[in-house]
Amino acid sequence: MKTENKNFWNAKTISMIVGGAIVALFVVIFISMKISYNNREIDIRKQIEAEKDIYQQNFDKQYKIIAQLVQVAERNVEVNKEAFKEIYPELIEGRYSQGDGTLMKWIQESNPTWDMQAITQTYNKVSVAVESQREDLYNQAKKLRDIVREREALIEKFPGSWFISNKEKIEITLITSGRTKEVFQTGEENDIDLFDRNKN
Repeated sequence: MKTENKNFWNAKTISMIVGGAIVALFVVIFISMKISYNNREIDIRKQIEAEKDIYQQNFDKQYKIIAQLVQVAERNVEVNKEAFKEIYPELIEGRYSQGDGTLMKWIQESNPTWDMQAITQTYNKVSVAVESQREDLYNQAKKLRDIVREREALIEKFPGSWFISNKEKIEITLITSGRTKEVFQTGEENDIDLFDRNKN
């Protein structure tokens, strides 16, 4: 009986058990790493999808806010202009056309004026809203691009490149203008006339 035990625990058997344990350990580590990296890639991919939706909603919100503010500003100008056109000529005709020196009083009196302060405030609000909304959209685009870059780095770098199964590239569309694309394609920006004053 003792002889059989000694034979069982010979060097060959021990090396096989140790070798099997090492292989099993590597298999467990490999499976754990694969699960971990794939779960990380899934989390980032889902985050990109969510951020793409937010980016789209942010652009829609920006468009609506700016469009509505511009409509309010235009309406404010029209209302003030029409009120001014109705009141002011009649006031001048009725009070200062007699030639009795009342024209000098007009200079000193407070006459109805086109409410430029209100119009200016409205346009200032539009200007601030445009800048603010554009900045929000830029920051959202930057965040989205950073998350995509994080996923690409995870997939391409070692050891992620060994373990991640889904390496499909995620395409994102960031809003830009035709003019910007043209500048980047040609490498030139020649037209610096912001208001196209040279055009007929």
